[in-house]
Amino acid sequence: MFGGSCGACRVWGETIPGWDCGDVAAAWFSRYLKEDHRLLYNPGEQLRSIVQKSHLYVNKAKSDDKV
Repeated sequence: MFGGSCGACRVWGETIPGWDCGDVAAAWFSRYLKEDHRLLYNPGEQLRSIVQKSHLYVNKAKSDDKV
């Protein structure tokens, strides 16, 4: 198990648990993004359904499209 404290974070509009990666990782991440953030880790062990009607997912492909 990851050693940081557990918190909630939002990914693609869903709330999931995340474990804090610590102050050093947060400082690096914040420097890279140029604003304060914490870096959280989620092992991805849980399954979640994908909501097709989400505004985050727009599939404009048609069955007869050619590549």
